Amino acid sequence: MLECHSCQCQKVMEAKCFDFIALNEKLNDVHLEVAMRLKLELQNWSLSFSSWIEAQRGFVKALNGWLRRCIVYEPEETADGVSPLSPGRGGAPLVFVILNKWSEAMDKDKLSENEVVEAVHGLVMSVNRVVEQKNTDMLQRIVADKDMEKKVKMLEKEGQRMQKLLQARAKKITRFAREERDVLLPRDTTRHSDIRDAGSWPYGLKQIFRAMEKLATHSRQAYEDIHNCIEDSKAPQDNP
Repeated sequence: MLECHSCQCQKVMEAKCFDFIALNEKLNDVHLEVAMRLKLELQNWSLSFSSWIEAQRGFVKALNGWLRRCIVYEPEETADGVSPLSPGRGGAPLVFVILNKWSEAMDKDKLSENEVVEAVHGLVMSVNRVVEQKNTDMLQRIVADKDMEKKVKMLEKEGQRMQKLLQARAKKITRFAREERDVLLPRDTTRHSDIRDAGSWPYGLKQIFRAMEKLATHSRQAYEDIHNCIEDSKAPQDNP
């Protein structure tokens, strides 16, 4: 996955034609439809990606929580308060140690998808500016075109549906609720000074794949640490 996102990031950085729609003032109906569909796809991807990460995190933590019920744990008072549960220190089987370490690796403060979601949100805002700012006259003109009007209404309806999904997703978040809600809901909070420097579509794509590359790097490191933990635990058994 890391190699894949690194390659994607490099290809986007080498591309020269992504800004055609964003920079060209003479946009036609096809460009408008493509931009609106792109916005919807980005929002859907952001929602799906965030849900995918949360599903993994929820699975690991649920499994770890179930296993921890099988451990007889007596809280140990320390100078810093009650020490956290450590299956390895308590002599628990290897599977308990691995699941606990895996659960810790999936914590939001160690492996967070927020940077990726923020990057997608930035590109959504860039596309949204193209649709809303540069094409106001086109949106008025297409009313006379019944086919195009139907397409736009359909896309707007899909956008409203996506907005409801994003809102429902944000309401389910208990930890980091305010932070993720600001990221997930498509609300333009970009500073005007940032629009000039970071408003291009290539920049937005670069930010997405850089964030994906960073997340993949952290994920690989986390699983390498878990693998090393397994190997270290097996070593005494192989050499009694």
